[in-house]
Amino acid sequence: MKQFFLITLLCVFMLGCEQGIPSQLLTAEKFETRLSETNTQLLDLRSPEAYSKGHLHNARPANWNEQESFKAFTGTLDKKIPVLIYDDSGGTSAEAAKWLQHAGFRVAELEGGIMSWQQSGKPVSHEAAPTPISLAEYRVMTSLNPVVLVDFGAAWCPPCKKMDPVLEQLQREEGNKFKLIKIDGGIQTALMKSVNAGSLPTFIIYKNGMETWRREGIVPISELKARINF
Repeated sequence: MKQFFLITLLCVFMLGCEQGIPSQLLTAEKFETRLSETNTQLLDLRSPEAYSKGHLHNARPANWNEQESFKAFTGTLDKKIPVLIYDDSGGTSAEAAKWLQHAGFRVAELEGGIMSWQQSGKPVSHEAAPTPISLAEYRVMTSLNPVVLVDFGAAWCPPCKKMDPVLEQLQREEGNKFKLIKIDGGIQTALMKSVNAGSLPTFIIYKNGMETWRREGIVPISELKARINF
């Protein structure tokens, strides 16, 4: 009997792991409340063309139909922060929600997609999606100064926020010795993949266009100073 109980318990545990973290389906009103009340990561699952015609404010383009790019993009997201998603009318978001929850994210969908949002009289933004930075452009950027410190971060990334005052102090004290380039890793996912930057924040130092050092996560200012002056 004891063995049967343990086997049953194991099966329940494995089933729970397989199902991941359940997603939520929210009305436009509740979705708007969730956006305003908590620190979230908002994704627009539609095509770039649809995004350009109107999207929710601060939504990041994450085309679900481009699976390889989508998976690379989600690799830059923080699993500790809820992910809110929407599409045109709700069909695509259900598939994406299932994939995201299996990947370990806490997910909430906009019921009825952006159509229900607009039908509820809620505003949309028409800001253009950020232009991707090509690897060729990046190489030019990192070779224009003798010493360049690249910061791949994001506004929603907690460790990135912790590093902001460190970088500000570094610029005050050593600003004449290097050029700081801040890149939004939550948007420039293709570039992150090209330079093998797997998490946020990632710091890379280039000297005369050549990479000399890199590190992920929280970095003490003493180490940054030492690497810049090395």
